[in-house]
Amino acid sequence: LGWTLSFEEHPTVFEVERFAEWRRVFGRGPFRDLVIRAELEPVTATTTRVRGVITCDLRWTFLGVPLRWALGLGVRDLPAAVARLVEGAHPPLTPPYADTLGAATERLRARSDAPCADVVVDHVAQAEDFVVQRIRPYALADSLALSRRDMLSTCVAAAEVGLLDLSWILVCPSCRNGTESLPSLQDLASDEGRCHACELRFTLDMDRSVEVVFAPHAAVRKLQTGTYCSGGPARTPHVVAQVNVAAGAEGVLHAPRTAGHYRLVARGGGGTVHVDVVDAAAGAVAVTLGAEDGASRVEVAPGGTVRARHVLPHPVHVKLEHLDQRDDAVTARDLGTLPAFRRRYATETLRPGLSLKVGRVALLFSDLADSTRLYCDMGDSAAFRIVQDHFAVLEVPIAAHGGTVVKTIGDAVMAVFPDEAAAVGAGVDILVAFGPFRAAVEGRARTDIKVGVFAGPCYVVTANGILDYFGQTVNTAARLQGLAVGGELVVEARMAASARATGAQVGPAFAAELKGLSERVDVVRVRWPIPAPVPTSDS
Repeated sequence: LGWTLSFEEHPTVFEVERFAEWRRVFGRGPFRDLVIRAELEPVTATTTRVRGVITCDLRWTFLGVPLRWALGLGVRDLPAAVARLVEGAHPPLTPPYADTLGAATERLRARSDAPCADVVVDHVAQAEDFVVQRIRPYALADSLALSRRDMLSTCVAAAEVGLLDLSWILVCPSCRNGTESLPSLQDLASDEGRCHACELRFTLDMDRSVEVVFAPHAAVRKLQTGTYCSGGPARTPHVVAQVNVAAGAEGVLHAPRTAGHYRLVARGGGGTVHVDVVDAAAGAVAVTLGAEDGASRVEVAPGGTVRARHVLPHPVHVKLEHLDQRDDAVTARDLGTLPAFRRRYATETLRPGLSLKVGRVALLFSDLADSTRLYCDMGDSAAFRIVQDHFAVLEVPIAAHGGTVVKTIGDAVMAVFPDEAAAVGAGVDILVAFGPFRAAVEGRARTDIKVGVFAGPCYVVTANGILDYFGQTVNTAARLQGLAVGGELVVEARMAASARATGAQVGPAFAAELKGLSERVDVVRVRWPIPAPVPTSDS
């Protein structure tokens, strides 16, 4: 009606499957306060009644009649708006440019490392703008019951042929939304991220807080991008309830109707309380956030009441969220273990001097036994040929188990894997392949392979122009390889089950003293049974 409005919008208050509420406090305009609330009431197994409530605090009472009329128009249109959605109204779908889409499609279909080419092309061409502005390969693969690894490999290939753009998203550990989008890792200025919505600073972790996403290349499809309902429940699917609590006051939330493990947190800090929803628990529980003597874990029945009080001197936004971490994100760690990415995106490195933590990664080290004597006995040319041939033998099982070679050091190999079972499987397959390799050509039997595998946290840095790994986990993996003898894989004892699952011979566990480590490491020796003898070093 011609007024200039200014207002502060409070964080959305909601409980999943119960209600959602938005509040605006106005500094200028006809309102002092405006609250919009949607309440959900199950009617049948397939029907829900929605009740909309608008509450206004008017600055001038004489405006009551015209504002009630204006707001009523909007309320009366809500059923028709819902009907339009049900009948097929859709968000924007910008058509792709046919020529560039066709050219990129042909190049992608010609790639052997793009098994999901047709799926990705159809998704780019047909999905709504808000869907394809952030393509998450694992989530897309899961929705279509396809291999995650195949989908990721296809998306990387699609970025190379110009169908997709690759970008890096910094993910807040609290709201789990993207706080910043970077076209390259080199644009990462520090090892810290910041979420303005949660008023939180967080340390970047390559396997949790740096996610890789894709979008159609601008030459293929120009999207109408944007964020719909930035404060709505759909933006934070891991949050089941949240409420705004005044300073020193109490907020009421209801636990989910499904048993599980949750946590209660206050935006910007103030402590965390773990909430276990179990059938035998009480129907109501009270917790205090920000108190040193407050409970760290409570139990409540499904659908029960959680009364959350805080002792902070300012209002807080309290939320009850799932503890389970989302596992459908392609993290920087995952992409770093993809051979195609390391081959084609060598420029994707961190700034000099910047290192990012990886919570857990599996590393494999290998070395040729007696390679020095090989050069003495056979001469440089023949020995060098054997060393190069052995690299080719190692690359096959490493790639087959989802790993990639980080670097070669003389006649040694360092490879990285997304999990330890894959690394152990690759180590055993290397032993299997090395028997025929040694027997095939005269002179190869003068040497043998030694392998070590270890998993744990480490750091990623840029070294010699590539993404490299360093830390105690790297040192330990190298030491285990040094502990092995020819034809042997040495792994931590807790990986013995993974080794036995391959059919390999696993020796008894023993405590090994490793150089540079203050504590012993429990390890096992793994060997592969060789049915026929290979030539000895004297043959």
